[in-house]
Amino acid sequence: MRFVRLYTGEDGQSHLEEMEAPTAPVGQAPFEPATGVSFRRSGPGNVMD
Repeated sequence: MRFVRLYTGEDGQSHLEEMEAPTAPVGQAPFEPATGVSFRRSGPGNVMD
């Protein structure tokens, strides 16, 4: 199973990376089916704990 990882690079920009899902457990919850995803955009310095 392939998925896309969204992350911030050392250049401070957002990047996408296609990855292969691990076949062995890695201490994370299993993938769940989804019907949608939501992204939020915030200004620099905004923190949401």
